[in-house]
Amino acid sequence: PPRPRPRSGRWFDDTAMADWVLDTLSRHTRAVAGVAATASALAILSVAVARKRRRALQQFEEPTLFVSASTESLGKAICAEAESMLPFTLSVEFVQTRLGRTRVLVAGPERAPPLVLWHGLHTPAPFDLPMWSEWASSFRIYMPAVPGQFGGSPIRGTLQDPESELGKWALEVIVALGLDRSAMVGLSSGCAPLLWLARNTPGRIRQAVLVNPTNVLPLTFGARLRLYYHLWLPLWFYRLFPSPASQHRVIAALADVTFNDRRPRPPITSLTFALRNLKMPAAPGFPGTPVDARDLAGFRAPTLVILARHDLFTPGERAVPFVRKLFPTNLCAVEVLADRHVLAEHHRAFVQQRVYRFLRDEQ
Repeated sequence: PPRPRPRSGRWFDDTAMADWVLDTLSRHTRAVAGVAATASALAILSVAVARKRRRALQQFEEPTLFVSASTESLGKAICAEAESMLPFTLSVEFVQTRLGRTRVLVAGPERAPPLVLWHGLHTPAPFDLPMWSEWASSFRIYMPAVPGQFGGSPIRGTLQDPESELGKWALEVIVALGLDRSAMVGLSSGCAPLLWLARNTPGRIRQAVLVNPTNVLPLTFGARLRLYYHLWLPLWFYRLFPSPASQHRVIAALADVTFNDRRPRPPITSLTFALRNLKMPAAPGFPGTPVDARDLAGFRAPTLVILARHDLFTPGERAVPFVRKLFPTNLCAVEVLADRHVLAEHHRAFVQQRVYRFLRDEQ
């Protein structure tokens, strides 16, 4: 039978306490061995991921985002197919910026009010534009391809301040397009360049819409731990041991999907391809530095914020007070949807109509 624990005030004060510890360890040898094996496996996995990330950083100087030439060709083909399926006519413009040549997809009448869409992580224009398809007759839509992400140009070297560099890149894009003042919509990590413009050039934004921003809440220890457990660890495991099950574990952290979903929504299609075939699955500047309300003191444009209740980056109910502090005078509304970061189809339709009403009423 197990020995009773001694009633001693300190550990190892006497022989009885030492005997009790040794007896307990000997009786739970399997549990101790399991914990040690799990810790060793996690250490080996961390070392492997660190080496792979180091190699990716060393290869980041090369003018490609993909792990191989074949996956790069496949990625271009996937984007071209998505563009061909859009229900409106597109034109392409190229802008030279500090981060290289930027491809901009343009849709809508030339004299319509301008609208700039900043897409989310690895979901470029062909995969986000279906969400805004009904706007093509009412707005002149511009969607630049963010450098360092799927669909965008590669970034040479390492950015010292990725968020600031991307913000300056965004400013160069809208200046090159001749947009003095326009409405802007940020999706996910695309809210980072929008908020940088709101801090540094607020007069260029006529209206602002933030959909599931990733850089509103401060990253506490608990938030970092939650991101690591639900997203980064499954992502590393998927990169090392790709399979439908490990892929589903990553996507399930971002969207409400089922394992046997045969018709994934367009953002999930691009995201799954990018996470598997890009050298750096997390683009520079992602998820972004939390915004300080003092930095937005000069921003007065009408603003609409749409959040998801179960968002891994910005849980809706918790983020509402922070959003109200960021936009104390110009916040028109905050919508909280019962969804995850990548919205379901019925919520995407709701967001399209809600944002359209906001842009029309506040124009």
